[in-house]
Amino acid sequence: MAAASQISDSPPHSPALSDHSIISTDMELKEILHNLPLKSEASMLARLKESMQEQISSVTKDMRHVGQRVRELEYENLRTIAAIKALETRQEVIEHKFLTLARNLEELKNRSRRNSLCLRGLPEAHEASENLQDTLQALFNNILH
Repeated sequence: MAAASQISDSPPHSPALSDHSIISTDMELKEILHNLPLKSEASMLARLKESMQEQISSVTKDMRHVGQRVRELEYENLRTIAAIKALETRQEVIEHKFLTLARNLEELKNRSRRNSLCLRGLPEAHEASENLQDTLQALFNNILH
């Protein structure tokens, strides 16, 4: 009864002395304790965390390796592009030289033909160079006179 007289003597809004407040705090503590993880759950979470960290580390390592490989391939690609451009330039120079040589050859062929005479009516096959010379002199004398 002394406790009841203390409760009734204390102000009605005092939470420290109210039964409801004590019960509420007790219930909250039980709920908090109930929600705390067990040792097995804590060790399971620790193993899970460790496993995830290992996997993240492995993925990070793989990403670094892939990044390095990509950089190497990009470098090789640039070298290949440069080599292709050099070969294309060289091929263009060779093609230009080839066309120049072909034109020069054609010009030389045409020059060699300038000194050649084509006489119509004169057979190509001749028996002797003396007969040819006599035949040509007679033909030109006829044309010129």
